[in-house]
Amino acid sequence: MKLVKEFGKVKPFIDTSFVITAAILSVAFLGYLAGVREGTIISALIIGPILRVMRIHLGYYLDQFLK
Repeated sequence: MKLVKEFGKVKPFIDTSFVITAAILSVAFLGYLAGVREGTIISALIIGPILRVMRIHLGYYLDQFLK
């Protein structure tokens, strides 16, 4: 089954779920939060919107590259 969703809209949700999972596992196994800082959270939230803007301006070239 294939769902057709825009990559730039789905990526922040997937990345955020990975960050949350990493934070939970870090606290569970180490007892403290390690490896998840502000840069990780910011990049998880902002890469998707950046990709959407790039797709507007470079959509044709990205489609050719990804095929």
